[in-house]
Amino acid sequence: MDAVKHSIASDVTIFIVELTCAGLAPRGGLAYLTNLLLTILNVSKWSEIEQAVLAAMESGKFQLGEEVTRVTIASLKDSTESACVSSNLSEMIDNLWAMHQRSETDGTIAGEELVQDFLQKYSNT
Repeated sequence: MDAVKHSIASDVTIFIVELTCAGLAPRGGLAYLTNLLLTILNVSKWSEIEQAVLAAMESGKFQLGEEVTRVTIASLKDSTESACVSSNLSEMIDNLWAMHQRSETDGTIAGEELVQDFLQKYSNT
């Protein structure tokens, strides 16, 4: 039974990280999903969710490059250890979501300038 619980928890974590951090969630549901992710992070030890987070971030849905991936994973990890970091995570997820949205004019996602701004803002979180 514990293996089933762990499997379900892993699947939910992967799904929520992909929806929020890779910009797949509908805009109207993002706040609710972010709150669910924050709850998962607050009640989990990093060792319990690390593999699920890594699987989500390496699934091919996250498209902002290796540095943004590294910073995002570090922030998620830090959020399992500190409520202060968790409070900044909602804003960071909102930025990740927005950067994944395709431009109506040319169909591209965030450009290098937005990525660099993100890295500058969140690399020290």
